[in-house]
Amino acid sequence: MSGRIMFPGQHYIEQINLIINCRGTPNEATRTQITNEYALKYVESLPEKPKVDLQGWFPNHPPEAVDLLDKMLDMNPKTRVRVAEALQHPFVENLHDEEDEPDFEGTIDFSFETDPSLDLVKIQRLILKEISFYNPDYERYIVA
Repeated sequence: MSGRIMFPGQHYIEQINLIINCRGTPNEATRTQITNEYALKYVESLPEKPKVDLQGWFPNHPPEAVDLLDKMLDMNPKTRVRVAEALQHPFVENLHDEEDEPDFEGTIDFSFETDPSLDLVKIQRLILKEISFYNPDYERYIVA
């Protein structure tokens, strides 16, 4: 909504701090969703933080827009607004067209995340390859 990255952390610790400073300390149900034991220990070591009212961050935006953003930034994936629910939200109701919103049926393979050969350079190459599929101008950035 601001045109800038909301939580511009340089590393995962800073990212966690920025998110918690805005969204507040995760409750017990949300902490059970944190699968990385080190991240969980770190989060549990932090002092309690209240959730910030996003309307203060975006005072010139409609309350409906801020409400939708708040629902999308829920830290708990089990309670976070689903796409179908978000499409029903009052902020986007004038854009909603059930005839043109197919549901994805299938599964997404995330097995690449456990590939031990996957390093930063390889990830960058894969991202550029994906981008160049949609925008061939980026092919020149792909280094073999």
